[in-house]
Amino acid sequence: QITNNNGFSNSMAHYRTGMTNNNNATTRTYYLYTALRLLTGCAIALFLISTIAMHFMVQDIMNDQFQSGGGSVVEHNIQQEDVTHDTIRKRKKFERKAHMKGHGDHRHKMQAPIISGEEQVYEKDNGQNTDASGNTPPDDNVHNVVGNANHFEIEQPSGEIMSTVQEYIDLRKKYDVILPDDAGAEARRLAYAQTVARVRSYKPILLDDADSANAGGRMSYDPLNCPDEPPDGYPYTWNVLDVINHWPPDDPTPRNEIHQGLCVFQYATDIDKTLAYRKAEVPYVVRDDPQVLKTVERWGHPDYLKELLQNNEEMTEHSENNHFMYWKEPRNGKRKPQDWKPPTEITRMGYLDWLERADGPQSDLLSDKEHWYYRINAAPIHFPGHERGGKMGLKNKLRKPEKKGGKSNVFLFDELAFFQSDKNLYLVSPDEERGINCRFGMKGVIAENHYDASRNSIALMLGERRYILADPGQCSKLALYPLGHPSGRHSAVDWSEPDLEKYPQFRHAQVNEIVLQAGDVMYLPLNWFHYIISLNRNYQCNIRSGDKVARRHHERLFDPIKSCGF
Repeated sequence: QITNNNGFSNSMAHYRTGMTNNNNATTRTYYLYTALRLLTGCAIALFLISTIAMHFMVQDIMNDQFQSGGGSVVEHNIQQEDVTHDTIRKRKKFERKAHMKGHGDHRHKMQAPIISGEEQVYEKDNGQNTDASGNTPPDDNVHNVVGNANHFEIEQPSGEIMSTVQEYIDLRKKYDVILPDDAGAEARRLAYAQTVARVRSYKPILLDDADSANAGGRMSYDPLNCPDEPPDGYPYTWNVLDVINHWPPDDPTPRNEIHQGLCVFQYATDIDKTLAYRKAEVPYVVRDDPQVLKTVERWGHPDYLKELLQNNEEMTEHSENNHFMYWKEPRNGKRKPQDWKPPTEITRMGYLDWLERADGPQSDLLSDKEHWYYRINAAPIHFPGHERGGKMGLKNKLRKPEKKGGKSNVFLFDELAFFQSDKNLYLVSPDEERGINCRFGMKGVIAENHYDASRNSIALMLGERRYILADPGQCSKLALYPLGHPSGRHSAVDWSEPDLEKYPQFRHAQVNEIVLQAGDVMYLPLNWFHYIISLNRNYQCNIRSGDKVARRHHERLFDPIKSCGF
C-alpha cells in the first residue's frame, strides 16, 4: 500500500509537473501570439499613417512648386503643379500602357499628357492630337490659342446643341440664319461689341508720385497694359471711403475715371498673361473671347431673349428699394435674430414682365423705388463621383431626357458654350463646377458686399456692372454678419450710407473697382469680396469651379476668413 501510494503520489507529482510545464508553454505561446498581433497591428497602423502622410506630402510639394520641364516620361517632359495623388496614379498607369504598347518601336511612341496642375492637355504628335491612350479625341476640336503658356490648349465647343428641347433647337437654327457663323462672323461680332455693346470707356486713375504717397504707395502698372506676371501689391487698392465718395453707390451715372486695380487682358493677345495671373490666384478680366462674343451678339438682338425666355416664370427677388441683401431662412432649429425680417421678397416673374419694369421710366428706377432682380439658373452638369469625360460625361448627361415638368434650363450651357469644355480659361476645376447662375439687373440694383467660398468666373452679356472688390485680408474691416445669421458672410454695412460710429473699422478697408461691360469675363478667386452695382439693364452669368488651391495661397485666401469666424 505504501509503495502503491508512493507510486500514485509520484504519478500525481509528475502529472502536476507536466501540467505546469504545459501551462508555462501555453502561457509563453499566448504572450508570443499577443506580441505578434500587437506588432502586426502597429505595422499596419504605421503603414497607413505613412501612406496618408506621403499623400499629403506629395500634394503639398506639388502644390507649392512648378517645373517648366524636367523628368523624362516616355521621352517627353511633364510639367507639374498641384498634382494630386490620383493624377500621379493615372500618370503611372499611362507609363505602363506606353511601355506595353511601344516595346521600343518608335512607330507606337505616345505623347505624354502635360499636367499643368489646373488642366490636363495633350501635346501634338506629328500634327495630331492624341489622348493618353494614343487615340484622337472626337471632333478634333482642340486648337492652340495665341501664346504657349505651359502649352495650354483650349477645347472649343463643338457647336452641337446639347439641349433636347425641340423648340430651343429650332430657335437656334432660326438665329443661325439671322446671325450666320460665316467667315466674317468674328470680325462682325468684335465690331458689334466694341461699337454697340460697349458705349463708353473707363479710364483707370493712374497715380503719379505725389498722389501715390497720399494713397499709401506707388501704383506700378497700367491696368490696361499689365506686365507678364502680377506685380508686387497687385491689385492696387484705395481706401473704401475715397472710392465710394468719388462715385456714390446709389448713383449709377458713369464716371470717366475709376479706381481700377484689375488688369484687363485681350483674349487675342494676352493668353500667356492670363494664365500667369490665374496661376497666382488673383483677379483679372478677359475681354473679347470670340466664343463669348457669340453670346453677346445673340443676346443683344432685340428679339432673341424675348423668344427664348418668353414669359415663363423664374425665381425673382423683389426689394422696396435698390438694395438686395442675400438671406436664407434659418433651418435645423436655428433661431432668427431678434427683430430680424427678410430684407427682400422671393417671388416668381416672367422675363417679359421683368423687362417691362427694367425699361420703364427713369423716375421708376431711382434708389428709393422698388426693384426686381431676375434670376435663371442651370443645375450642375457634373455630378460627384463621375468624371466629365467618362460614361457620365457632359454630352451623355445633357442627352438624358430633361426632367418632365422641371426647370433644369440645360439650354444655358448651350447659350454659354464657353463654359462647356473641360479645358477653357474659366473653369479651373471642371469636375467641381456648380452650375450656371444668371442675374439680370435693372438700373440701380445693388447686391450687397459678400464673398463666395469657391472660384468664380463672371461673364457680362449686355450692359454694365460696377464691382467694388476687396481681398480676403479685409475681412475684419467689413463687419460681416456672423456664421449662422440669415445673411451670414455678407457685410452689415450699408455702403451707400456707412454708419462709421457703429462700424468704425469700415473706414480702414481697402478696395478697388472695375466696370464689367459686354464681352468681359472676370476671374475672381475664392473668398474675394464683391459689391455689385447695376449701371443699366444688364445680363450677367457666372459659374463656380472648386475651392482647392495650392498651399502657398492658403495664408492669403483662407486664413483671414477663418479668423473672421467662417
